[in-house]
Amino acid sequence: MPPSPSRSTKTDDRAPPWSLTFRLNLLVALTAVLVLAGIAYELLRQTVDELSETESVALRLADHAAVNVERFVDDSRVLLERLAKRPAIAALDATACDAAFRDFPDLLPQHRGLLSVTRDGTVVCRSAPPDATTAESPDLREVLARVVQDGVFILGKPRAGAGGRAWHLPLAQPLKDGDGAVVGMLVLLADPAAVLPMVFDARSAGGGVVAIDDGAGALIAGRADPSPERTISAQSRGSTAKVRAADGVDRLYGYQAILGTDWRTMVGVPAERLGSRPVAAAARFALLGGVVLALAVIALVALRVRLLRGLDSLFDAARAVTGGLPQSRAQVAAPAEIARLGGAFNAMLDKLDHDQRSLEETHDALLATLRRAGAAVYAMAPGRRRLLYLSPSADAIHGRAAADFVEHPPLWDDAVHEEDREALQARYKQLLLGAPFEAEYRIVRGDGTLRWVRDSAWLETDAQGRPQRIHGFVIDISDRKEVDLTLRESLQHFRAISEANPLPLCVATVEGGQVRYANDALLQTLGLERGACVGRGLAQLCADPRALEQLTQAVERGHGTARDLQLRRADGSYLWVAALVRLSAYDDEPAWYLAFSDNTARLQLEHSLRAAEQRLRALIGLLAEGVMLVDASGRIADCNAGAAHILGVEHGSLLGLMPGSPRWQGCFEDGTAVARHTHPAAVALASARASRDQVLSVRRPDGSRIWLSWNVQPLFHSDSPRPYAAMASFIDITAARRAEHGSPDDGEATALPGAAESEDAPAMPEPAALLAMDGDGFVIRCDGEVQRLLGVEVQDIVGLPLAAFVAEGDAPAFEGYLVTLGSGGWVPMTLLGADNQPTPVDVLITMQRADGGREFSVALRPVDARDAGGHAAASHLHSVGG
Repeated sequence: MPPSPSRSTKTDDRAPPWSLTFRLNLLVALTAVLVLAGIAYELLRQTVDELSETESVALRLADHAAVNVERFVDDSRVLLERLAKRPAIAALDATACDAAFRDFPDLLPQHRGLLSVTRDGTVVCRSAPPDATTAESPDLREVLARVVQDGVFILGKPRAGAGGRAWHLPLAQPLKDGDGAVVGMLVLLADPAAVLPMVFDARSAGGGVVAIDDGAGALIAGRADPSPERTISAQSRGSTAKVRAADGVDRLYGYQAILGTDWRTMVGVPAERLGSRPVAAAARFALLGGVVLALAVIALVALRVRLLRGLDSLFDAARAVTGGLPQSRAQVAAPAEIARLGGAFNAMLDKLDHDQRSLEETHDALLATLRRAGAAVYAMAPGRRRLLYLSPSADAIHGRAAADFVEHPPLWDDAVHEEDREALQARYKQLLLGAPFEAEYRIVRGDGTLRWVRDSAWLETDAQGRPQRIHGFVIDISDRKEVDLTLRESLQHFRAISEANPLPLCVATVEGGQVRYANDALLQTLGLERGACVGRGLAQLCADPRALEQLTQAVERGHGTARDLQLRRADGSYLWVAALVRLSAYDDEPAWYLAFSDNTARLQLEHSLRAAEQRLRALIGLLAEGVMLVDASGRIADCNAGAAHILGVEHGSLLGLMPGSPRWQGCFEDGTAVARHTHPAAVALASARASRDQVLSVRRPDGSRIWLSWNVQPLFHSDSPRPYAAMASFIDITAARRAEHGSPDDGEATALPGAAESEDAPAMPEPAALLAMDGDGFVIRCDGEVQRLLGVEVQDIVGLPLAAFVAEGDAPAFEGYLVTLGSGGWVPMTLLGADNQPTPVDVLITMQRADGGREFSVALRPVDARDAGGHAAASHLHSVGG
């Protein structure tokens, strides 16, 4: 499509807001400003560095002086402590002075003297004649008072001698008697200026000063007249200050406190030469900056002339090409405006617009395809020295603009992780020799994160086989690498866990059942080497392959995951295991994961127990006597056919009943009714003792009464003193008792003489309802008679306080009855049933123990049953617990 005429002829004759000359002049001005700013920064840096170095020198000198003074004071204290321990000195005897006083001037000539003083101030011994020590020693009364008061080493106040050049410093050590009382002191007189030459000889060039401030106005200095330093204010330890002294010299002082004293050292370094380095640097930088600025101006002027000429030549050439003269060349002419160049080139670009649009459309389609594929295409010169092209899709992979790699060729290699660069370079060298190139390596994105890429490249050569360029494409494979890494880590974790697991484990393929992995526990269990197990068919390890097939089929159908299998050992023996199976994947293929637990001993024990149980059941079933197993709650858990035959009931109807239940209307030989808690089985469970030949009678369902002789043996677990069940056996002795007592053979049994109950006596009435409540009055159990009496469901009674069912008028009487438990007998009350329907009843409450806690048994009977006999109801109260 030809370019539009309107677009080809349209030009813009408006002058730009800033001309090229103005912009170049502005660039010169900015260059000058930058040069001056650089010079100013260097001057400031030189000044700060020089000041910092001077402060450091002052502080080091002050610290050195403080250390020397601390050493002098400490050495003096140690010397006096040792001398004070000498018996001759501690005795304070003027007639027997220690030899140290005589030899002191020769041993320590730098000190002024040594003397001992009593508590009242009398000088006992001296190291020098009295005139010399008296004339030059300070007033020792204050020092003596402090020594007597504190009883420790004292550093006295220094005093200036004649002319201010000699200083007197007393150092005193207390002298104590055997009881620790201060009896005097030993004084060492010293001149700091003479004793500490290293301190006072410390000088810096050009008038430096070193002084010691004792904190009380005295200033010991190495100079003859230290008065200028007295104007310095107090400073903290390790600080500096710049002060102009009275002699007119500016000094930078460093201060350092002397440990163990109130003193501090002051070292002053003259500050008059602090500006020398910045001034010299300013001269150098000014000369250098001037030269740089001049060169910049010259270069920019030459650039402007050249640029203007070149722009004019380009304008003429562009106009010639637009006019149909493609062979024309640009000619350098007089400078012209940049706007003319823009108008001429717009006409030329309009002519090429059609081809450019087609190229852009093709380029955009290619880029879209590359983005969808997630690949970055590149082309580079042989040797990877220059990147010729990189598609924009590299932005998403490298986290940098593709243009950055083209403009900065080393960035392409720098983006490769340093651990992978050497191997990648070797692969590229092989590519130049004609070898195929396929590599996976790590790159470092612009944000610092790591990514994995796959690089595929090929070499383009000319007709002579010489390398021309390298083409290739890069794909981000980080997600796949992460998945591979996760799978490898999972496999490593699986192997670590399985090898540490004492259970035998193995992995077998679904297709063919080939063992892919077996842990050490399985190899040891089967007695196999790893090579003889891995790669072998799983069915070959089983005694019955069909059992394994049935197990895997059940897992596939979701019907089961664990079965008993019989495995074959290497020595030909067999063992039973419980196999747990899961279907999963191993190395990207379906596999069975199996865990085995050796249960050979358990199965053998189960078989033995089952056989023994069958023999025992067969033996008991053949017995004519009745046999019952009564559990800890007093209920029949099992019985033989003989028991059901003797009692005249079906075998299944006995299970769950209690042997002492009122339904049997049992009684002992003396006529006492048998209750649940008085039955021989219940007594044996409660007392944990066996009972034998217990005789009682029961009434069979057909109405006949028989006499039974009971033997009960409690059963115990090895770790518990309480029985978990009782084994009871009984025989029918009705015929023997009839023969013994001469009773008629009418099918009925008679009681012994004097018995409270006979076969013709009416059955004892029982309470209409029985329930139990805990110590807080909440109902914990009740029988069905309660539901029939009150018309309330059992589940709606259990868990509620019994007082909730007592009528409001009887509530005080009910509370009082609970307080006087056991002394009231039957008490009439009104209970509220369904829909608050009042029900008159008689209530009898007794207390009993249940598992170590309090529990109350409650008997309820309707009013019309009062005359039936309250004793029978009371006799059944304790059976509520069943």
